[in-house]
Amino acid sequence: MTLSGVITGDIIRSQTLDKESQAAALAALEHTLNWCQKHYGVRGELYRGDAFQVLVDQPQYSLLVALLLRLALRTLRSGSDPIDARIAIAIAPAEQEPKRVATGRGEAFVLSGRQLESMSEQRLAFSSPSPALQLFLPVLFRYLDTHISGLNHNAATALQLKLLNPELTHEALAERMGVGRTSYTRFINRAGIDTLQDTLAMFEKAAACDSFWDGREMNFKRD
Repeated sequence: MTLSGVITGDIIRSQTLDKESQAAALAALEHTLNWCQKHYGVRGELYRGDAFQVLVDQPQYSLLVALLLRLALRTLRSGSDPIDARIAIAIAPAEQEPKRVATGRGEAFVLSGRQLESMSEQRLAFSSPSPALQLFLPVLFRYLDTHISGLNHNAATALQLKLLNPELTHEALAERMGVGRTSYTRFINRAGIDTLQDTLAMFEKAAACDSFWDGREMNFKRD
């Protein structure tokens, strides 16, 4: 059976947002889902007014997609606070062609949904039936969650731009952000870009590593 990544999330305290902020948040999520569909072939769906679910056929990119969705919200503000989301990632067998992602079936959908329901203060979490992955990825996600939650608006914006445009120079990214190159470099360094890129690379290798599946017969979709 083919392994997939499933991302389930919801906007935090969405009912307290004014209509303009709600519309901006949903538009940002929709834009990011469209970008991820174009670049990684994901299928995503917004539902219930404040929730979203994404099927990632190449599960090694699940963390990148989740970070892009969260940063899309954290670059927006409601008053003085950033808009944010709870996001749960699961990698497990999943139905490959559900009519609607939000009604998809399979272990990955179940694990992702249950993980989200169990989250209170945590904003980013991971679940998998792989004992090996469960040994270290949930802890790694807690550290990563704390890091992303601590980013200010400039650092979050700089990081979002870099992840969406990895081929561009700091000078080009600074121009898109509307700041000087020195300021952009300071913001992206504050976002911990080098360590974050290493974390994404490690996750991609771990998610696609056959030996982490404890002899379970699984198939992976790769580039």
